[in-house]
Amino acid sequence: MPIRGDTRAEKEILLTIIEGEMDDEQLIAYYQHFFDEKLYTRFKRELIDGRSCTKMSVTAKGQKRLGALLSQYRVDLTDYRAAMVATTDVVYGMFRMWEMGRGSLGYELKVFREEAEARSWLAA
Repeated sequence: MPIRGDTRAEKEILLTIIEGEMDDEQLIAYYQHFFDEKLYTRFKRELIDGRSCTKMSVTAKGQKRLGALLSQYRVDLTDYRAAMVATTDVVYGMFRMWEMGRGSLGYELKVFREEAEARSWLAA
């Protein structure tokens, strides 16, 4: 699966790793699992690592579907903070589109090119 969460890597940060090609269905399935398993109660920080993503096939429709899913959990995400890391322009651009277009979903999110900067921001 091109998107997976590592809940063992760190105590307080959910490490979400995107590898290979990412599409709408995979993205929605991952975050549906995130909410079904109530991972937001264990983790208040998420590092989304897109550095190994080779093709971003998430559409505007997919982003809208993700927004609808997240909006159901707006109250639960109030103290949540997510940092996205991308090195390629395509993935970085898609992450920035999400950052700017996600509306007020109740959590903080910022996109970075460097993992160290993302981790520093998460820790602040």
